[in-house]
Amino acid sequence: MLASTGSFFYYFVNRIIVESDEKNLLWDFFQNEGGFVFGLLIALAVALIMAATYYFVCGNLSYRLSNIYVWLIVALLAGGVSYYSTRTYAKLKLQKNLETVVIDLYDNVDQSQTEEDMDEAHREIDEFQTNWEEALNKPHVAIVNFGVTNTVYALLFFFIFSILIKNFTIHLKSVPFGKARKSR
Repeated sequence: MLASTGSFFYYFVNRIIVESDEKNLLWDFFQNEGGFVFGLLIALAVALIMAATYYFVCGNLSYRLSNIYVWLIVALLAGGVSYYSTRTYAKLKLQKNLETVVIDLYDNVDQSQTEEDMDEAHREIDEFQTNWEEALNKPHVAIVNFGVTNTVYALLFFFIFSILIKNFTIHLKSVPFGKARKSR
């Protein structure tokens, strides 16, 4: 249930996975192991932490920080943190899954084959592993789209949390929008 919900929120990432996934490595991570759901949780947590820090720390300490420009900087920072933490999580998890898949492939090589056939199977597995390791060292399209989509969700959640939190602060009741404060 949760995995299908996650795939709904990550439609474009899901399309790339279906089109380019070999040996179901990406599918296992995103669908079966809850990569999508964890991505949403990353976006939600980053947005909440950044909004709470901005409003409760900065908003209660200084009047100078109560403007839309500082709010935009913090929102972009939340998006950036979400992007990099999502990409890092996905890359590390996929590397771990790759090791598991390669071990399973080696275990599934038929021992009753001739030595030449076994060597050929091992070469194919090594080639598969090398290709995936190279793909994970470069920005993989699915991982980049996952990070970008998560950035958009983090910005959306940051905006929602801003609206919910702003009235509990001293200086930031008008940020991101509201009645402009009269200057003294």
